[in-house]
Amino acid sequence: MGTKYLIQSFLLLGMIFLPLYSQGQSKVIRKAESTSFYIAGHAYGQSRASTVGIYPPLYSYLKQHPADFIVYAGDFVRRCDKHSLSAFEQQMKKLEYQYYLALGNHDYGRPCKDLITKKWGNLHYSVQLKNVLLLFLNSQESFPNIAAKQLHMVDAQIKDSTSQIVFLFLHELLWLDNRWKHRGVSGNGFSRYPYLKNGNFRKLLLPLLQSYSNKQIYVIAGDTGHAGKSIPAYWEKLANVTLLATGMGNGIDDNILGVEINKGQVEVRLIPLNDTTMLQPITEHSANHYRSYLPLYVDEYLWLMSLLVGALYLTFRIRR
Repeated sequence: MGTKYLIQSFLLLGMIFLPLYSQGQSKVIRKAESTSFYIAGHAYGQSRASTVGIYPPLYSYLKQHPADFIVYAGDFVRRCDKHSLSAFEQQMKKLEYQYYLALGNHDYGRPCKDLITKKWGNLHYSVQLKNVLLLFLNSQESFPNIAAKQLHMVDAQIKDSTSQIVFLFLHELLWLDNRWKHRGVSGNGFSRYPYLKNGNFRKLLLPLLQSYSNKQIYVIAGDTGHAGKSIPAYWEKLANVTLLATGMGNGIDDNILGVEINKGQVEVRLIPLNDTTMLQPITEHSANHYRSYLPLYVDEYLWLMSLLVGALYLTFRIRR
């Protein structure tokens, strides 16, 4: 009789705890297969403000919407001094976020470079996660070109990684190098055609990435959205390579990118930081969306001026 009750007790315990165990295992598996993170560009915010640390709308959003980690795609501080960097680090500590950094032109000072070197060993580096390879370039080193040693790092890391998904981060939109295709498409500061026309992004880096046709590769810049004619975001699909850009600071269409990776599927969302602003999906922010025939570039103004002067000179000579 005692044996019968003992067996029934074990069966009852099994019915109770086995489903709970299975649910726990299922959750662990889903977590291992999924990754959620944010990408922020120009995170110090408004150019003419005097605040230090993270742009307040971004900081507020991160407090309310946790993720696995965040990537700052350059310009994470207004100026790279100990005071600004200390404020940034204190805020990140309060958020309890894992974070990664790519250097921007505002960050290219000794304290920021020392921080990155201390954390990741170099100003360009890689991080292999469970289901994605993260690559971080230092676009300040040989701007507007990517230095040869960085190209070698990209090639070696992608070749050695078993991940089918690769995210590559830099600061400037180095691909805005075509006079006609990118007319009217301007990022912040140096992320504009006149500064990028002689760069090697499309000559060397893009072909290298496209050679890994079995990989999903995303290239993300963080130099948009601060003010004036700077675009809020960018998207372009080139075979297996997707070009993306995000930024903030103008107070209207500030945004970050939200990335969800689950079972080999990648979803990228454009997330507004302003509750009153509705942004189109990231795929709507292509070069065609922004392109215009004006303004003219400096060399085109000079060409028109010389043409006008020549016409006036000929008119004057004919009349004489």
